[in-house]
Amino acid sequence: SLQIAGPRNIVQTATWRPLEMAPPVPAEVLHCTPSEVDGISRDTEEELRAFGVVLLQRASLLLRLPQQTCVTASSVLQRFFFRRSLADFDVRITAAASLLLACKLQGSDRRLKQIIPIFYRLHL
Repeated sequence: SLQIAGPRNIVQTATWRPLEMAPPVPAEVLHCTPSEVDGISRDTEEELRAFGVVLLQRASLLLRLPQQTCVTASSVLQRFFFRRSLADFDVRITAAASLLLACKLQGSDRRLKQIIPIFYRLHL
């Protein structure tokens, strides 16, 4: 327990409890992703997911986006690939789409015509 001095110096006792959060995806999806069903190894899937996040980070820096927008885009990308296979969708295109969606969700003022050239440059 933790003692906290409240208003007028009244000491209150607070008990710390871990935050209970709902998992972002069901447990069965974590153990067998759509990419694994399509024959992509777990190592290859992890590398492609990491590559997508690196693309998002670089694009966010070039677009001068807030860190929160980059984190949101990474979350959108990861959640997308828990439902769809890497064999069906190119990670570079999905990363660009995730960043556009994150910009809309976070209120960052970036348009598609600003995002596409950045990802094109990163692809070269």
